[in-house]
Amino acid sequence: MGGIIRIEKSKNYTHISNIPANDKELSWEARGVLYYLLTKPDGWECRNQDLINKRNKQIDRNADN
Repeated sequence: MGGIIRIEKSKNYTHISNIPANDKELSWEARGVLYYLLTKPDGWECRNQDLINKRNKQIDRNADN
């Protein structure tokens, strides 16, 4: 698998390969993080603490259900 390939896209649209979605070696959580990151615009900076906070909010939300 090569690097990330960027294409011209319209607002709120992301064109993503199905290959990672079907990769049995990736956990559901890893796939979710990957797709989340791939939706971010060029130049966007990923901060580990932001990802941790999003994960913790999701865990809290699931615990309430």
